[in-house]
Amino acid sequence: MREQRAASIWTAEFSGFIFLSVLLCMGGAAVLPNIPNIMRASGVGEGLLTASFVALLVGRLLASVFAGRLMSRLRPQSVLLGGLVLEISTMVCLAFLSHGVTFAIFRFLEGVFEGVVSVVLQVLIIGLSSPSDRGVKMGYMQSAFGLGFVVGPVFGALIMGLWGHSALFLAVAALFLTALVWLAALSPRLSNVIGQPSGAVSRLDAKLLLRLPAYSGAVLQRLSLVALSMLLPMTLVDRLAFKAHEVGYFFTFSAVITTILMPFTARRVTDAQARTRVVWAMLVMCSCFILMGVTRDRTAFAAAFALETAAFGVMVPNAMKVFGDSIASSPDRADIVGTCSAAREFINIAATFTLVPMYFLHATLPWFVVGAACVLLVVPYVTGRLAFAAAAQSAPIGENGP
Repeated sequence: MREQRAASIWTAEFSGFIFLSVLLCMGGAAVLPNIPNIMRASGVGEGLLTASFVALLVGRLLASVFAGRLMSRLRPQSVLLGGLVLEISTMVCLAFLSHGVTFAIFRFLEGVFEGVVSVVLQVLIIGLSSPSDRGVKMGYMQSAFGLGFVVGPVFGALIMGLWGHSALFLAVAALFLTALVWLAALSPRLSNVIGQPSGAVSRLDAKLLLRLPAYSGAVLQRLSLVALSMLLPMTLVDRLAFKAHEVGYFFTFSAVITTILMPFTARRVTDAQARTRVVWAMLVMCSCFILMGVTRDRTAFAAAFALETAAFGVMVPNAMKVFGDSIASSPDRADIVGTCSAAREFINIAATFTLVPMYFLHATLPWFVVGAACVLLVVPYVTGRLAFAAAAQSAPIGENGP
């Protein structure tokens, strides 16, 4: 009976959604690690290199604001189709651009379209799940992202090494084209599950902003990834004397752990159990960040990093279940996801500008700041003030859709 119950989540709609997520994350992960090398090889200065990363984040921020409005007028899968078409076009343009100011502009456009896709995926997974299976489905969604981030950099490095940066962007465009065709085939099934748009556009008012505390787990998810991507390479090389190429092993190790772990950390949990797991996981992450900031021992650092990765794997699916349950029956769900995503991207932009200067001021300071952020973001789960009511009574979008 348990095996039958576990297998029942793999409907054609959900299976197709997971495959789509793997393709999209694989494409993004193939490009990201190669951007510095591509721009440096073209003689681009450090300032423009930083600008290209910030442009991507600003694009995601702006997209998050209006993506929910689009989904109030159009079907989520139609918005996703449009975003993919534009993202494919951007990748083709990046393949043939000289890597100067125009490159940063197209990175901004890439961020806009990537942000739209990200918001739509969050809305779709809520619609494809119910309170009883939302935790495990959120886990599999995050595992799909993790698998993409494991395979993507290898795929990107292989293409880049053999045929150069133009071929890399064209290969990613081909991946996104595959996702586009797959989504077009899947779209009728998604319509049956998710329902039709309401046509009503709500204002970005206090009611939407009150949902932000329920999104604090997702905020920490992205903040911790941004922090580690900036702080981990410098700490490993400067303080712990690892070789530069060994830094990649830590990221691969982390992606493998989370990909395997996430589907099992929110299985058949109630809302109260999910919140409890989030609280303990965030506190463990706080302790690990502080330890990584102070230790000079390689073994201790690696152990703290592994424990933080495991806690991250517990925190994310449970936090996303809590958030998904809180908005599943809301008519403003698309705007809520967009507003919360915009707030998250704003925090990421702030982190991008501040964490590295903190590191050069004092190497342990940014690690303590990220640890403090864990404590701050855990407060809503401890107090229970998550700005939602009767999450256990929430129904999937397909049942309560407009």
